[in-house]
Amino acid sequence: MLMTPVLGFFSARMARGKNVLAPVRQSFIIAALASVTWVLWGHSLSFGQTVGGSSGGLRFVRFTNVGQEPNGADAATAPHLAFAI
Repeated sequence: MLMTPVLGFFSARMARGKNVLAPVRQSFIIAALASVTWVLWGHSLSFGQTVGGSSGGLRFVRFTNVGQEPNGADAATAPHLAFAI
């Protein structure tokens, strides 16, 4: 996420003057979509209970069941919300 502005400005540097904003805008839109996808499904599939040994379940979809109490399976002392973010 920290590389998003750098990638946008690097791509803009290689574009013509009239097309500078397009790569920057695309980089920020992709970062926003990645953030929303992580909140909706990514965290649940990465850190949920394993289903069939391949990926996590959907227990944490849309950050449900993610709160201030620690999740002992992932981090014993860190709040689950901080760990997820």
